[in-house]
Parts: sequence; structure tokens; C-alpha cells
Amino acid sequence: MKKILLIWVSLAIFGISYAQEPLSAKKGVTYGAGTTSEGTLVPVSELGDKMQNDKFSGKISGKVGEVCQEKGCWMKIETSNGENIMVKFK
Repeated sequence: MKKILLIWVSLAIFGISYAQEPLSAKKGVTYGAGTTSEGTLVPVSELGDKMQNDKFSGKISGKVGEVCQEKGCWMKIETSNGENIMVKFK
């Protein structure tokens, strides 16, 4: 039993010691399926008028403040008053 525990602890330490830090996104690299320029872009300042039941389906334009590191997760867009809007993807 002690040998099995020692092996597991050794493997855990080995795995942790060789773990890599996540890389930052490279400028100009596209992640995910992407989008097209077709359709109407709604500025983030006008988003409140276009939402129905606290939801909006469409394209918005604004400055991205934070993004999720996973594909198709979420991002936060900055508004003109400095607040952030959480945007979730399907």
C-alpha cells in the first residue's frame, strides 16, 4: 500500500513540475469559427434599447475588456461609463 501511495505522489509531483503556463493569444490569430462583416452592428451604447428579456441576438461593436480562455465561452465589453457587459456565446 505504501508503494502505491509513493508511486501516486511521485507521479503527481512529476506532472506538476512539468505543467506549462497558458500562452497569451497572439496578435492577429483568430480562434473559433469567426464571423463575417455582413449584418447590422449595434454599438454597445445602443444595446439597452435593442435587448428583449435581457437578451440580444446579433452583432455588437465595442472595446473588449476581458475574454474567456476557452473557445466560445464569454467576453466582457466596456461601456462608455466604464462598466462591463458580460457577453455569452452559444
